[in-house]
Amino acid sequence: PPAQEPIHILGWTPHMHTKGKHLRAVLERADGSTEVVHDEPFDFNYQRHYPQDLWLMPGDRITTTCTFDGFSTFGESTDSEMCYLFTVAYPERALSDIGPYGQFAHGRNACLGI
Repeated sequence: PPAQEPIHILGWTPHMHTKGKHLRAVLERADGSTEVVHDEPFDFNYQRHYPQDLWLMPGDRITTTCTFDGFSTFGESTDSEMCYLFTVAYPERALSDIGPYGQFAHGRNACLGI
C-alpha cells in the first residue's frame, strides 16, 4: 500500500466466482520475512468474512494467489473469474490504489496494486 503509516487490518473476505477453489495470502514484510496469513478453501456458495488483528507497516505487502477449477477469463460476471481479498482496514482509504490500474478497473479507491 502507498500509506506511510501503520495500517490495522480488521478482517477480510476472499472473493472469486464459481471456479474459485482456494485462496492463499502471504504477508511480505519490508525486512524480507514472510508469513502466510490466509490459506483456506473457497466455496462460491459459502463466502465468509475472516476477522483479523493484523498490522501492515510501511513497505509491507500482501500477495494473494487463487486456485481455480478450470480455465476462465477475468471479469466481473459470474461466468468470469477474479481473485480478490476484500479487506476492512483502518485508517480509512489506507489501502486505496492511487495508480491508474485500480481506478480504471474498478473505480476510485479500489486496491489493485498490479
